[in-house]
Amino acid sequence: MIRTLCIVFLLNIVYQAQSSGLQEVIGDFTDASCFDINAAGFIFICDSETNEVYKLSPAGITLKTIGGYGWSASAFDNPVDIFATTLNVYVTDQNNHRIQIFDKDLNFLSSFTTSSREDERYKFAYPRSCIVSNQGDLFVLDGDNQRVLKYDLRGNFILEIGNTDAGEFALDDPQDIAVSNSTNLYIADGDIIKVFDVFGSGLARLNSGLSEPKLTIQDNILTISSELKIKYLNLRNQSAGFKNFDPHLDGTLIRKAIVTDYAIYVLIPDKILKYSR
Repeated sequence: MIRTLCIVFLLNIVYQAQSSGLQEVIGDFTDASCFDINAAGFIFICDSETNEVYKLSPAGITLKTIGGYGWSASAFDNPVDIFATTLNVYVTDQNNHRIQIFDKDLNFLSSFTTSSREDERYKFAYPRSCIVSNQGDLFVLDGDNQRVLKYDLRGNFILEIGNTDAGEFALDDPQDIAVSNSTNLYIADGDIIKVFDVFGSGLARLNSGLSEPKLTIQDNILTISSELKIKYLNLRNQSAGFKNFDPHLDGTLIRKAIVTDYAIYVLIPDKILKYSR
């Protein structure tokens, strides 16, 4: 009996040590679908239930909310992804078949859509994700055609990535995209992460071990998250391999995670959990 109690006590100590890294609980959302953090530390969140986008301060204080269901500027119909730079915020407005672009204070700037273009090679529909490289190129994950399209910031088509001619780098069911500081493109395709250069040439295939993972890259750290698991890879030292992180959520679904040099942010439907590293 005494031995059993000691084992339970030791297990409790281990569990507390693993979960004691929780620093902060941020936000109060209805059904958050995605988030991003820009270089200045501001946090941007999409809520798919309310069709709203929030801007939070680095301390987690809500600074602005925009949106609501609709088709006009700053309204959304299922915002499924968000990408934030120091100056701009890009929201993937899926059912409106567009990318809405805002400044860092969520003031509307423009909307990017290809629905009026005649050539199907340059069009996307039901986008799943979008990112912007540090060279200013816009990449859109075309949910209707299972591919990634690259445009310049004027909206001019540049190239298609992952089409049937790409061999082992052809995309079957891409779910999410991320871009590194070196402008390499990471695409989650099933449980495989396919890596491309800026010209669309395949570079590597990484086995994530996760089903339909979500991707982020911050501080040159690639984070891969599924509903229940989180892995991350330091792109500056890839030989070290993937590391696992367990936020101890007891079945609560993970929507997305971001690992930085100093913290781990985990988005669940109603809040963001911030852990120390």
